[in-house]
Amino acid sequence: MTKAESIKAGKTTKDRNPSGKGLEGTNIIAFGRGKVILCHGEDTEYDPDSFVDWLRVDKAWTVRNWGTEWGLGQLSTSGPTSETILDAIPHGLRVPIAAIHGLWTCTDQSIKAFKPVCDESDKKLLK
Repeated sequence: MTKAESIKAGKTTKDRNPSGKGLEGTNIIAFGRGKVILCHGEDTEYDPDSFVDWLRVDKAWTVRNWGTEWGLGQLSTSGPTSETILDAIPHGLRVPIAAIHGLWTCTDQSIKAFKPVCDESDKKLLK
């Protein structure tokens, strides 16, 4: 059954997406007009509604400055550089699935390197 057919049949969000599952692992997501975020899979959930399929992200960080020579692939592989700037997003966000341009899964090395940068960003915002 397509999404349109399920809506016509009166299916609810839970009927269309019973698991509510989101992404797996830690990811860098590029969407919209140049927006880039870092998020953990356990903080995401697919959230379809009658018009738009959303990715709900409860906790994330905006990657304001990549600080890389080789783009987002470098961040997802090696982690942040000394020039990378993250801004905590305190209340989460919803991203239209259709607006996502790219998704990079972070390596274990990158996740470990991002942790102190994310923690510092959280401290600045939530002081």
